[in-house]
Amino acid sequence: MMNRHLNEIGDIAFRILFMASVIIVLWLACRIVWGEESKAACPALESPHSRLMDALAQRHAEYMARNRRQGHDGFSNRADIIRGGLDGVREVAEICAESWPKQCDCTTAELWAEFVKCWRQSSGHWSVACRKHRFIGAAMAQGKNGVFYGCIIAGD
Repeated sequence: MMNRHLNEIGDIAFRILFMASVIIVLWLACRIVWGEESKAACPALESPHSRLMDALAQRHAEYMARNRRQGHDGFSNRADIIRGGLDGVREVAEICAESWPKQCDCTTAELWAEFVKCWRQSSGHWSVACRKHRFIGAAMAQGKNGVFYGCIIAGD
């Protein structure tokens, strides 16, 4: 009788430990994909910066902030400027993002991590963010509505 109770207690303890380990693994996986570690999970941000591209990305982030709307208005003009100003750059891509209104107290790193999280949900955006490029420009600006607007321009 005593052995049966010990076996049941051991079985319950094993199940609890197993479930706890599953929860911990899932929590860690979520942090890697969507949490703090995602800041380093955007290879595009590790690419060499171009002063020209940083300036164009900043100008576009400020434009989006001023207009309180995310978008790619004027992209073909920015792409032409980059192709004309950087030798060997033929392909130019751009990805943009905006924060949620209540994220105005976030750090820059937290905002970029959130942008990366959103880009992961779109194959088109992620195809730009998931790899290093020959050059990038990256910038962020805050609108009067408290929303942050980010822009990465990639050149290859």
